[in-house]
Amino acid sequence: MTKKELGQLKDLHKEIEILQRQITEAPFRTKKIFDTVKGSSLKLPYQEHIIRVSGIDLKDYEKKVERLRRKLGRRIDELMDRRDEIIDFISAIPNVEIRMILECRYIDGMSFEQIGAEVGMSERTVRRKFRKWWDGEM
Repeated sequence: MTKKELGQLKDLHKEIEILQRQITEAPFRTKKIFDTVKGSSLKLPYQEHIIRVSGIDLKDYEKKVERLRRKLGRRIDELMDRRDEIIDFISAIPNVEIRMILECRYIDGMSFEQIGAEVGMSERTVRRKFRKWWDGEM
């Protein structure tokens, strides 16, 4: 697991939220169909004019919405699997202090200063422990 992969956890959460919102909005994301027809006035002199009509293709509408939902659902599943891998990696770290620091940093998205306040250490100590762990000294 690399630092870059750990740092992506917060972005994975955000992308999952966005995809879930897109699934909810799927029925409103289908393409409208536009067409024009010729018509005339109801009263004399019956002048011909063009009328623009819009709507949705009901035949394909439900299929398209369901296909979009399945596609977005598969993407969410992939992201959740990736997120679970990262969380499992953090959970498997035997050092409790390092595990707390990583959980606060990557799962909760806290700064080192916030982590220090949360775990009862100074910011400097948190940074030092994190750096030692990252460099493989712990």
